[in-house]
Amino acid sequence: FAFNVANDLAPYSLIVPCGIPDRGVTTLQQLLARPVPLTDAQDALTRHFVEVFERRVELGGASGAPPRPPLAPRE
Repeated sequence: FAFNVANDLAPYSLIVPCGIPDRGVTTLQQLLARPVPLTDAQDALTRHFVEVFERRVELGGASGAPPRPPLAPRE
């Protein structure tokens, strides 16, 4: 799934997001009308995932370090 926190939505104008032509996309930052640190969103999402699915989550790559964020899209 996609969870848009504070990303640039311009590329979404080039596609039909989720195959739904009459709906747009937004970010958590736009909905809350305030900056949202990515780590805060990750923590909240993880907490709720654990609660809803009754599963334990272990974060980090093989080295134990958190995964690096994706690279910026090419122009």
